[in-house]
Amino acid sequence: MKQAMINFVDKVDSAVSRMNISFYDERSSVIVVLFHGLFEDSRQITSNHVDPQQRIVVAHFRIFVEYFLNNDYIFISSKDILEGLDENKKYVVVTFDDGYYNNNVSLP
Repeated sequence: MKQAMINFVDKVDSAVSRMNISFYDERSSVIVVLFHGLFEDSRQITSNHVDPQQRIVVAHFRIFVEYFLNNDYIFISSKDILEGLDENKKYVVVTFDDGYYNNNVSLP
């Protein structure tokens, strides 16, 4: 039952995200994406060593990064925002809010 609910929420989230993107022009935007933690693979999620608030594995994170790079987004930091951005470009800020050690798998 729990997995069915997770699958349902994932499908609704995906549909709402696609609909939201269709309403807005992505030019000159800054998208901020928050992650809680990353896992090397699904086996780490099921080991329950860390509460998987998000079930994101490195392969999913790689797809996320590649999507934005392939669609002409530039990954930036908060410092870049303070220094000013070109209003004709698209930007992404990635944050990890909980400071879990497993976020280090995003570095490579």
